[in-house]
Formats: sequence, structure tokens, C-alpha cells
Amino acid sequence: MLKAFESSAKSAARSSVQGATRTIAPARPKIAVAKILSRLTLILLLLGCVAAAIWYWPQFSNRPVNTVAITGELQYIEKQQIQKIITPSLVGGLLDVPLDDLRAQIEALPWVEQASVGRVWPDGLEVKVTEQQPVARWGKTQLLNNRGQVFAPSNIKDFTSWPTLAGPTESQFEVMQHYLELNRLLKKRGMQLVNLSQDYRGAWTAEISDGVILVFGRGKLVEKIQRLFVVYDKQLYRYMNKAKKIDLRYRNGIAVQWRQTQQKITTKVSANVNYTSINIHNGYGSAVI
Repeated sequence: MLKAFESSAKSAARSSVQGATRTIAPARPKIAVAKILSRLTLILLLLGCVAAAIWYWPQFSNRPVNTVAITGELQYIEKQQIQKIITPSLVGGLLDVPLDDLRAQIEALPWVEQASVGRVWPDGLEVKVTEQQPVARWGKTQLLNNRGQVFAPSNIKDFTSWPTLAGPTESQFEVMQHYLELNRLLKKRGMQLVNLSQDYRGAWTAEISDGVILVFGRGKLVEKIQRLFVVYDKQLYRYMNKAKKIDLRYRNGIAVQWRQTQQKITTKVSANVNYTSINIHNGYGSAVI
């Protein structure tokens, strides 16, 4: 009887396990299918949004251009010049405007140093212009900007009173630097540099505001102008209005050519102050340091 009872219990246990298996197993596929359907629905929604954006974006974003803003401190450029360049490119929508091409055309204007063209949504363009900043004339037909670069406006008649600089090809920046330094030093003594040039041999010549020509020769411009100041501060300032040309090429002095005057200067004027002496006679003078 004991064996019969054990056999009956084992049969009941197997029946119980088999029954449990039959009730749990079918639920698992249902959960997996639900997750897959949920993910597919989300993917389809995302694809629908992307498709809608691709379809509607050009219609929304490529509107006709209604506003063009031109910004920058403009003194020599008329905004109408820039507008004239931009207008032919506005026949399509905002996305059809060739930004790089417009920028290149605007920068080709002589008075434009730099330009940028950008879109402003939903229907605008912004043009930013940096104008050339002239500091002097370069030769007879060109101007020099504050970076030592030459540009050529069609008309520079308004700049006839500006300082004139000149020199060999590719010497613009060097000439400008010397001009700025010498002019700074001259202004301390009430003088101003109006012309500065370098010839093909590297020799420098300048003219100051009262028409006096300064001959520097080659190199050491600051050292030579300081030598002039030694003589100027001691005695030459009294006779500067009579000077025509000052030669600074001497190591220990300067030579002065005097202007033609109705009364001929024949008297020797000697002024021994410390280590400086000036001699004036017959249209020429010398100062020994």
C-alpha cells in the first residue's frame, strides 16, 4: 500500500507541474508581441514626423526675401551700391540666395575691406560691411589703409591734403610704420610729416608741414631724426622758416640748405651752446654736433 501511495503522489505532482506549465507558457509570447508593436508604432511616428518635416520645411523656410539689413559704420560707401549688388539675387526664396557670391561681389568694391552675408529667418538677409580706414595716399592714384594695404578708389580728389607715402612694390607696410613713428616724434615739436618715400635703393626722403625736405639716406631713420632734434632744440628752431632742405646723412652733424631770400644771408652766425654750433652763410648752413 505504501508503494501505491508513493506512486499516486508522484503522479499528482507531475500532473500539477504539467498544469502549471500549460497556464504560464502562453502568456510570454503575448508580452513580446506587445513590445514589438509598441516599438514599431513609435518608429512609424518618428518616420512620419521626419517625412512631414522634409515635405513642409522648404515651403516654410524658402520664403521670398522681404528685408535686407546693411550694417556697419559707412563713411565712403553708399548703401545703394550694396543694394544694387544684392537685388538681382532676390528673385527666388531665402534659401536660393548665393551668400558666398554676394560676399565676394561686395568685397570687390574698393572701399570695402571685409563683408559677410547671412540669412535671418524667416525672410531676411543681413549684410555686415567693414569699410577701409585710409591713413595716407600711396603715390598719385591709390590710398593706404591702417593695415598697410593699398586700395584704389575711383576718385581720391578729397584726399589731396593727406600725407603722401611711396616706395617699392611690397614696401607699403614698412613705409607706413616709419611714417607713423616719425610723425609721432615730429608732432612733439609742433611739426608734421606730409610726405615720406623710399626709392629703389632704400634711401628715404621726407617733407614736413612747412615745406622743409629731410634727406635721410638709407636706414636709421629714428636715430637721424633724433640728431636733428638736438640741433633744432638748441638753435635751429629760430631759423626753421628759412630752411629749404636738411641733409641728415652725416654721422656727426647736419647740413642745411636755406631758402632764397631778398636779403642775402652773408653774416656768419655762430651759437656755441654746449656742443652745438650753427653756421649760416650764402644760402647754405651746417650744424656740427
